[in-house]
Amino acid sequence: MMNKQYHSDGSYCNGGTSNNVKCVKCHGGAAFESNNTSYCEKCFLAMVKGKFRSSLSKRRIFRDKDSRKALVVLDGSRESAFLFRQIEDSVKQTNFKRLMIEPSFLLLLWSLNISEIRAMIKKLSVLQQALPCTYFVVHLAAIFGSLHLSDNIGCIGIQHVSRLDTFLRSFRTTYLREEMIRLLTQRLIREFSKCVGISKVMVPSSGDDLARLAMSQLCLGRGGAVSDMTDVVENTSQGITLIRPLRSVSSKEIATALQLENVEHYVLLPPVPNATNAYYAYEARSKGSIQESTSRFLNNLQEDGFKGTVPNILGATSKIHIRNSGRFCSLCECYFCEEGALCYTCSNIMNELPFSIVDVFPLRLHFMPCD
Repeated sequence: MMNKQYHSDGSYCNGGTSNNVKCVKCHGGAAFESNNTSYCEKCFLAMVKGKFRSSLSKRRIFRDKDSRKALVVLDGSRESAFLFRQIEDSVKQTNFKRLMIEPSFLLLLWSLNISEIRAMIKKLSVLQQALPCTYFVVHLAAIFGSLHLSDNIGCIGIQHVSRLDTFLRSFRTTYLREEMIRLLTQRLIREFSKCVGISKVMVPSSGDDLARLAMSQLCLGRGGAVSDMTDVVENTSQGITLIRPLRSVSSKEIATALQLENVEHYVLLPPVPNATNAYYAYEARSKGSIQESTSRFLNNLQEDGFKGTVPNILGATSKIHIRNSGRFCSLCECYFCEEGALCYTCSNIMNELPFSIVDVFPLRLHFMPCD
């Protein structure tokens, strides 16, 4: 008869029944694997949660009593659901494990399908019941109007969805359209955080997401900015601090953790076969793009057994730095060393647009009004 295995707190380890594979922490039967390391169920969850908390504690982000407010961005993805779950679990702790943070949540929608938008807003009630806080719902189309924060019962910007659709369809190449969606999303997040007066913003980017971002940005010519784009903490030129607490967590670990904690209903997006991150999902699956190609490349490497691909990419990007010239691009807000108002990549984006669209291009986001 196999001897029972127990955790240090006296609880029984039910991770598995295999005599060959043992949990690296409690030495009980292991049922889950991460980076060639085996865990039982309880130790696996502790490991994944530890990555989230470690990313925040090492940077001492919320140690100051005057800066505990944070705007948490949700996009309906699995990564978004996992981030919400970690914050929910952390703020509900009654002992020393409680995360000293005052969260407000921003559900950022990008879909052009009105029925899908309404379905996601309806699902938001699940999160609101799980963790009563301040919630805002904003559509990416809000870039074409002002942010009416007093009307946060509905979806801010939904009346401009058709204008956003027309604007995005004006791009001839898919990869530039995908990049524009990412740029406008990041700009809207920064502008909204300034409107609500919260300078710290958490975004749901996993290690896989950031590795894909790094590869695609290298292909687009923004190699000098990938270190800031993929770091745990990014201090932007507009005074906003972007926090990526899931940088060391993989998408596979996130999917497993959601299943083990039985919180898969926190995922607001409808299931899409072979879905990529929400920021890269406009049209790439049907026509192809740099973003989709790099995603497939990384996925294939990991499926072929190269499990250290993502950590190696992020480790390499952290060493890439460019000399601060004091001049940043007026569109992507990245520092660059060239002459003019736009970096090389953003110049290509603007050259892609017809003159009729350039006239209504929302570059005025630097001065986006808050009502």
